[in-house]
Parts: sequence; structure tokens; C-alpha cells
Amino acid sequence: EYRVFVKGNTKVNSGIKAAGADNWSYAMEVWEAELAKNSENHAAAYNLGIGYEIDHNVGFHNVL
Repeated sequence: EYRVFVKGNTKVNSGIKAAGADNWSYAMEVWEAELAKNSENHAAAYNLGIGYEIDHNVGFHNVL
């Protein structure tokens, strides 16, 4: 199953870049910080969800 990141503001997109470089911890920190600033940042929330799926090995190994 594939998941596609949702682009957002500069910070959200930097998290996408970090995740693409397999730096998931930084990516998740970025998205969590963006959600703390704006709880309606849907791109950050969605991408963070992908991060949790990857982090907890629930079967989604193909992320674009």
C-alpha cells in the first residue's frame, strides 16, 4: 500500500524532505511542532500519521 505526503508550508515540506532522507525522527518533530502552532494544519497532521505508521511498522513501507 502506498502513502503520498501532503505538501504544505515550508516547515511541513522540510519534514517531507527529511522523511525522504529516512530522517523520520526529525520529520515527526517538525510536523508535531507545526501542529502545536496550528492544530488545523492538515498537511502536518496527515504526514505525522504516515510517520506513526512507518514508526510502528504497521505495514506501510512504500511512501512517495
